[in-house]
Amino acid sequence: MASPGATIRNALGRYERPVSDAYRSVFINLEDLAAHIRGWVQPTRILEIGCGEGALAELLTRDFPAAEFLGIDIIRHLGRMYDGRREGVSFRQVEAQVLATEAPGRFDLIVLNDVLHHVPDSEREEILIAARTLLTPDGVLIFKDWVRRSTLINAACYVADAYIGGDRSVRYMDRAEQVGMLTRVFGPSAIRETASIRPWAQNLAFVIRPDRSN
Repeated sequence: MASPGATIRNALGRYERPVSDAYRSVFINLEDLAAHIRGWVQPTRILEIGCGEGALAELLTRDFPAAEFLGIDIIRHLGRMYDGRREGVSFRQVEAQVLATEAPGRFDLIVLNDVLHHVPDSEREEILIAARTLLTPDGVLIFKDWVRRSTLINAACYVADAYIGGDRSVRYMDRAEQVGMLTRVFGPSAIRETASIRPWAQNLAFVIRPDRSN
């Protein structure tokens, strides 16, 4: 059975893209996230884990026109709304853990944006370990996930994910849980920088450079 969100999108026809963009902007400004990423890195090979329908992919491929880009997800319609350049850009339905066995050390930028709160707790660190394996020795992971706080926007975000998006198992982490998970996988000194992404402070992005001595 399709989620309410999918049913609404199907009914929108040619208005689906602008309505989807406006709806997403209530919770996160992807242009602001992309601007931060531009200031942090100059990649040559980009991997986006959990790329969804391609909204952030479109900005990353625009901002880094010479970089190779691969977007992966387990959903069937990944990259469906992507409307950017095609050369050097691909989408693939594959788990990060599988890709890590095929292409270790390939990507100098990996982006993981609002993915892990949709992933069962038992699999979250597995995805991060796969990301570490996929990074080049000097590569960077940009990790951004919704930070759980007792706020009205947190409740609104939950309703959007659980009842409109249809993911009743969604679970957000607080900042301490996110930091603990990231430092366990990437090392105690791996977090190099953080930034709040508009319009909410609960959009917290981490710049991760793995501690290779760990």
